Amino acid sequence: MMGRTHAAFGVFTVLFTATIIGLSFYDHELNVVSIGVALLGALLPDMDMGGSSLSKGFGVVKADLIEKIWFLLLGILLVAGYLAFENTPIFHGILFMIFMGFVMSKSFAKKGFRTLRNITHGLVALLSIFAAYYYHHYPLAWVGFLLLLLLISNHRGLSHSLLFLALVIFATHQITTFYGYPNYSVILGIGMGSHIFSDMFTKQGLRLFWPLDKKVRFPFYIKTGGKLENFIFLLISVLVIRLGLML
Repeated sequence: MMGRTHAAFGVFTVLFTATIIGLSFYDHELNVVSIGVALLGALLPDMDMGGSSLSKGFGVVKADLIEKIWFLLLGILLVAGYLAFENTPIFHGILFMIFMGFVMSKSFAKKGFRTLRNITHGLVALLSIFAAYYYHHYPLAWVGFLLLLLLISNHRGLSHSLLFLALVIFATHQITTFYGYPNYSVILGIGMGSHIFSDMFTKQGLRLFWPLDKKVRFPFYIKTGGKLENFIFLLISVLVIRLGLML
């Protein structure tokens, strides 16, 4: 499903649980931070996919900028090639290679963006682990560890499994306890659980019991970005507003 549907369903699930069971279930009142945590949980599993809204945050240089820089370099090479090799046997070969560079520019920019994004993702993960041990804030090492798992995970593999859900809940509990924050592990877990549950309505399914290779999905599915999903998104958005007013 699309990110906006996951986000709406994650917030809805948290608010619905609070309505049915009560706010005491979360050990504290729901606030803006709680909703933010629910959104984070609802979007977190798709960080194994480069195009997700969260993973794009690691793209320090956008694909459009990479493409513009690439065009500039090709332009410089074109002028330099013309001045240096105009009357040589390899002149037309150089022109052909530069021409192919222009043709492949969009593909090159996308691959360059993905590469830089993954490098940044990995560096943030490693720096989180280093900082956790250097400053003796050991629970923060979980952030780096989980980021590394998301970097190496295949889409709808480990990140969409019960194992990863348990790891995230445990890590959140450790971090919030260490810093004396309210325990947001339940809210984050419910947000993630809503994502996993809703992706079981997709045709591809997911590896719920990773590392087992078997994919799990419901017998009927919803087309990602289709009319039915758009209707579900609108319906859930209305329910979120209504539940928010009730609490």
